Amino acid sequence: MANPVSLKTLITRVRQRCNIEGNLTGITDLEIADCLNVSFANELYDLLRQAVGDQYYRKQFLFNTKSQQNIYDLPADFLSLISVDVWTQPPSVAGSLAYKLNARRFMEFERNLWNNVQLGWTLGCTAMYTLNGQTVVFQPTPMQSFSVALNYVPVSPQLGGPADPTVSLPLAQPSNYLDTWDDVNGWSELAVLDAAAKCATKLKQFDLMEACAQRRDVLSKRFQALASLRHAGEPERASFPWSPQPGDGGWLE
Repeated sequence: MANPVSLKTLITRVRQRCNIEGNLTGITDLEIADCLNVSFANELYDLLRQAVGDQYYRKQFLFNTKSQQNIYDLPADFLSLISVDVWTQPPSVAGSLAYKLNARRFMEFERNLWNNVQLGWTLGCTAMYTLNGQTVVFQPTPMQSFSVALNYVPVSPQLGGPADPTVSLPLAQPSNYLDTWDDVNGWSELAVLDAAAKCATKLKQFDLMEACAQRRDVLSKRFQALASLRHAGEPERASFPWSPQPGDGGWLE
């Protein structure tokens, strides 16, 4: 169940953990927002991905291939790939012939598997992909336009936006306090405590820094132990082992 908490509330919690509610110049709201963004990415977002898997944060990027082009740019907010869907005919015009099928990742030793086979993408030839830097590479090279969907994990959202240009030092603040984080079961406290430890370090309050860090570590261990129970009733199943070869049915498993 969604439980959005605003950046303004999160900044207030960081100040409360550090006991610096009135210290607006030593640690500005803009600096705390930056600490929170880093802490959410490193201490909560990645822990949730590790414990639950790549299905918790999921986004889709749609594009069409071009004839004889096999390299395409990944979306700007791409973090990791979950899966790739391909329609063997454009779904908007093909009707019942628009098969939506799974593409398969090719390993390094398969990099030249179909380089010399001019099959394109058909029901008898499995489309394969790999990631190379900020691009996705397909083989065989598509010989016409196909609709492709990349299912991926986006990067951790950034709260607050840039600095408010109307407010200068020593009271710098983010431009948007209303950005929200989905605070499922109060787990944002991990990021709050991590950001508070950073602020306490800057203020040379090392006892407070250690206390915040210790509490963060306790919550982190509990989080890792509980997050994997999201699918407690049914464990993951093994993948169907299958080695695609030209002419063996390709897409059909």
